[in-house]
Amino acid sequence: MLKKQKKLIALFLSTILILSMVNIRASSASSSVDIPSNLSYNITETTITVTWDEISNATNYEVEVNGSMMENGLSTEFIHEDVIIGSSYTYRVRAKTHEGTGEWSEALVVEVEEVINEEIMIGIPQNIVTETLEDSVVISWDIVADAVGYEVEIDGTTIESVNEAQYILANPELGIAYTLRIRAKNENVTGEWSEALIVEVEEVINEEIVIGIPQNIITETLENSVRISWDVVVDAVGYEVEIDGTTIESVNEAQYILANPELGIAYTLRIRAKNENVTGDWSEALVVEVEEIVIGIPQNIMTETLENSVRISWDVVADAVGYEVEIDGTTIESINEAEYILSNPEVGVAYTLRIRAKNENVTGDWSEALVVEVEEIVIGIPQNIVTEKLEDSVVISWDVVVDVVGYEVEIDGTTIESVNEAQYILANPELGIAYTLRIRAKNENVTGEWSEALIVQVEEVINEEIVIGIPQNIITETLENSVRISWDVVEGAEGYDIEVNESAIESVSQTEFIHWSRDWS
Repeated sequence: MLKKQKKLIALFLSTILILSMVNIRASSASSSVDIPSNLSYNITETTITVTWDEISNATNYEVEVNGSMMENGLSTEFIHEDVIIGSSYTYRVRAKTHEGTGEWSEALVVEVEEVINEEIMIGIPQNIVTETLEDSVVISWDIVADAVGYEVEIDGTTIESVNEAQYILANPELGIAYTLRIRAKNENVTGEWSEALIVEVEEVINEEIVIGIPQNIITETLENSVRISWDVVVDAVGYEVEIDGTTIESVNEAQYILANPELGIAYTLRIRAKNENVTGDWSEALVVEVEEIVIGIPQNIMTETLENSVRISWDVVADAVGYEVEIDGTTIESINEAEYILSNPEVGVAYTLRIRAKNENVTGDWSEALVVEVEEIVIGIPQNIVTEKLEDSVVISWDVVVDVVGYEVEIDGTTIESVNEAQYILANPELGIAYTLRIRAKNENVTGEWSEALIVQVEEVINEEIVIGIPQNIITETLENSVRISWDVVEGAEGYDIEVNESAIESVSQTEFIHWSRDWS
């Protein structure tokens, strides 16, 4: 019996030891799993979305809602649907890993009623205005933020499907005062009604159906028509024009063209504006006398004979869009500018020409006939050719020739064509050689005659030119901290060298040098 009791005691102690080890392991696993933190929520009218920070080694999350637990997988977001307004919900989250299940997070309490009331508010329409037309009233208001539609209540009847911040009340009864209210709505909430507004239809319609009378009516007589124009009338969608008692109804612009009027006839016209609601009053009657249209005759016709053409020009004629030129009885019609080029005229032939202007309405009279005798074009010959011999070149220059754009220089039978100035530099001439040169001028029309031949003996002149004078009248002036040295200008000199105590100072461009005391040695 005693042995049996000892065995039972031993078994009891063993069981206690095993349970203690299991609890120790479970506690150790729980403490090694992180607890979800930063629980937050977002609420709509029917759902609450709870989120938390991710646990890096989590294999699953469990969410407790008001004491009921549910699995949420690896998502760090829990969506609680079909929440009840006025209810309170308490949320806790814990993570599971391969090591065990962690502790619950701090509780997150969400009061549904309080949060939803903040989110579902929507503004009340403001600045409601009405515009009464002939057979309708346009009701408009400021757009309400977050609204997807509106409801309009007129005398207790609600129009629900209004998609814009405007409603048109069609065919209102004249003399009736309508009471209207407006409210905004979206998928979550319908807002409060605006203040009631009373609209008296008859009174406003009587004000709105007036339309202006056309002003500043102007007529412009063209070749085969009269253009009638006037200022645009506000709110007009069209006009009617009455000419000598006959009304033209479908005039869509503030302009009308009277086609083919009779010359010398006085037309009486009136104009009125209209829109879909009303036709306005007639303007004051205007009398239009249709006279013949004229255009000026070209003046100051001038001709300029070029090498292979004659340029004919004249003063621009007011209102002209083109011209016609007649040369010896042949008319050139399509001339857009106040100039015409007669190409390849025969030298010695006298051409008779006339010009007239034209526009879209009329072609004017011919100008007086002008006779043009085409003569041969000549250009001057270069004069006063001089040469200047330098150390390693010869500068050849001459007087500028009128109307030239360039020159050609011939040296010993070889022609240099592209000479743009009245000067040419013969580089590196051979000493003792006599060069023969000629020059001629040219422009875009003609190349002139050669000048007389000029012989240049290079050696003789170069020997004269390479000598340069010696500075004279050297003067020194002692100052406080320097010495000023000056001398006379040397003809042909481009600079001077100065030697101070056997040290040369080069590139002095003036006839003066300052030697400062700091440089003395």
